[in-house]
Amino acid sequence: MKYLITIILAIIGLLIIGCEPETATYYYDYLTMINCDGSNKIQLAEFRSCNTIFYNNDQQLILIEPIGGAREEITLLDLSTLQLETIFPVDSLEWDINNLEFFPNDNKLIFSQTGHINGDMYLVSMESGNVENLTNTNSIVEGKVKASPNYEYFAYIEKNYNTYPDSVFWSLKYRNIDGSINLNVISEFSTENAYSSVDWINENTLIYVNGKYFSEPGIYTVNVDGSNNQFIYEGFLLHLSLCEDGTKVVFEDDDEIYLLNTTNYSISHLVAGNGPLISPDGNKLAYLNEYSELIVWDMETDQKILLSDFPATSASSFSSDNQKLIFNETIVVTYTSGGRNILE
Repeated sequence: MKYLITIILAIIGLLIIGCEPETATYYYDYLTMINCDGSNKIQLAEFRSCNTIFYNNDQQLILIEPIGGAREEITLLDLSTLQLETIFPVDSLEWDINNLEFFPNDNKLIFSQTGHINGDMYLVSMESGNVENLTNTNSIVEGKVKASPNYEYFAYIEKNYNTYPDSVFWSLKYRNIDGSINLNVISEFSTENAYSSVDWINENTLIYVNGKYFSEPGIYTVNVDGSNNQFIYEGFLLHLSLCEDGTKVVFEDDDEIYLLNTTNYSISHLVAGNGPLISPDGNKLAYLNEYSELIVWDMETDQKILLSDFPATSASSFSSDNQKLIFNETIVVTYTSGGRNILE
């Protein structure tokens, strides 16, 4: 009799286990816009885009849209209708669009498209959609474009592989859109990443990151004529974000965020975190804290607001009025065999 009871209990146990609902968890990435006070979160599109520009009085967004595989397009997103319009389609699987820079004076967009040892800069008219190759070079990569404060010039980094087999000729350059001015600021041979980023403090001064691990990596400034090349801060893999007037620069180093005041080149520690982005007016800081949560910090009022528990990336852009923020957010959805799903 006891064996019969044991068998019956075993069968009941199997039936109970068999009745438990099966679950599956999926992760969805959304391009998201939110007010800096944490209100009015809007999922703009179901994909990631880490290079976004507010356009047309913050009514539209210029972005890089993944369209399957390794393909990307430059797209215009209407923020009221959420309609997408292709500006420039990219059909090749061998090239990546690695940065966008908008020039409001000309209503034109510059982007760089790079492969392994080739890469050119392109100019797109936002009105006509016409695309012009600004460089058209072989074995040379040009990119990391940054507009000057008055949008008359842009700085960029050039890597020339037509040199020695074991080194690259690196250059910081600046030019205007029509190419009548295209001047070298500084250059050097290096097997390492000599210049990893560049931006403008003012019309006459550039700030850049030397990425060479074994040769004084860190932040430097230099005049556009190549003079007064100054070492500012030692560090590796630094990422700069400047406010609109160039007086404040935020950067991260070893999961700590710092502020560089370019009026006197003083440096102060701000907060633990990474992925810092400073607002155009220099008063707000968006960053990922030590728990990988997206925070916006109003440095005038010293108020920190949690914007997202599950950001997929750090913030990509502030609106021109400093009130809205674009970022990528991950939504976790658990589906059950009973048809229910749980949004986390």
